[in-house]
Amino acid sequence: MNTDYDFAMERKLRELDPELHKRFTESVFGLQNILSNYMLIFPTFTDHTELHSMNVIDFCNQIIGSQLENLNADEIYSLLMGCYFHDTGMGIRKKDFEEFSKQIDFDDYFETHSRDSIPDIVRDFHNEFSGLFLKKYSGLFDIPSENHLRAIIQISRGHRKTNLMDEEEYPIALPVPDGNTICFPYLSSLIRLADEIDVAAGRNLSFLYHSETLTNEKDIIEFGKHEAIKEVEVLEDRFVLKVDTDDDFVYNNIKKMSQKMQKTVDEKLQETLESRITRSFKLVNERLEQVYKGLGEMQTLAQGVGDLKKVFSNVKTRGILGEMQLGAILSEILSPDQYDENIPTVPNSRNVVEFAIKLPDKEGGFTYMPIDSKFPADTYSAL
Repeated sequence: MNTDYDFAMERKLRELDPELHKRFTESVFGLQNILSNYMLIFPTFTDHTELHSMNVIDFCNQIIGSQLENLNADEIYSLLMGCYFHDTGMGIRKKDFEEFSKQIDFDDYFETHSRDSIPDIVRDFHNEFSGLFLKKYSGLFDIPSENHLRAIIQISRGHRKTNLMDEEEYPIALPVPDGNTICFPYLSSLIRLADEIDVAAGRNLSFLYHSETLTNEKDIIEFGKHEAIKEVEVLEDRFVLKVDTDDDFVYNNIKKMSQKMQKTVDEKLQETLESRITRSFKLVNERLEQVYKGLGEMQTLAQGVGDLKKVFSNVKTRGILGEMQLGAILSEILSPDQYDENIPTVPNSRNVVEFAIKLPDKEGGFTYMPIDSKFPADTYSAL
């Protein structure tokens, strides 16, 4: 997990609209226990608490970069809220599961997944459950308007499976009471990309480099497509995917995906007046260009991940990292006079320990309790 967050969007929101920032921070405080509920259904699953939400926000900050100046306060607020709410559906109660299931269009899902359990269904449709959870319990979070609520719900849903080119579901400029507008497709594409990067990089570094470690067929296909697509260009009447792969299977899957995307574009061209389509795609194109400009910064991030792998492969540097982590933990929970660093715990001894906690004794003095730091490389690698 990243602990060096930039908080660029949070700081910008506080600068632009302190009231919206206050509503956001109060919502985050109320969400902490709710987000932890996923462990009741998925006790061994990867982290989906507020820590994952913070990682997703941090990746959004890195992708947006200098383009943050182009976002208004309502867009920043909606994106931040969407980042925190997008996985609330992973921890819904059984009563809510039964209620929400009646409202979700599962299509032919149960024809091919007849033996799926509740956790399987929740995992596959958690974005839909998240949207319905927020809709039902929105009164708990002081959301300023119905259109703000709609934006947060759609952005939360948008991190998985939804069609961001559906202008009815994802309008390009939804007005909110203060006069600003919210661009649903752009914000949803940000959270979708940031969530995938966190899943791939933040919680499983080897995923970035070793696709052969994947065992699920769907994950293998999706990773292959993700790895092969080098650039996406959105024109007024078509999508252009620039692909680099020697794998015919991956190429054919990308081709099918591009055909599906193109079909959506064609349908929109037929259904909508030419002037509106031209205006809409121009705006989407400008927003998506901002996303992919930020991807250049992700290349630097990937190089840093490689450097981190090198650190973990060296015993000495692992030891230094472990010592740094232990020092940070002790400094958070103890005052400086409650422990010592690099101290001999036995009088007149030349052997020192990295850290030793001072435990009071009966004579009014103290006794050292030495602590040795080790970085759990084997445990980390097994994750």
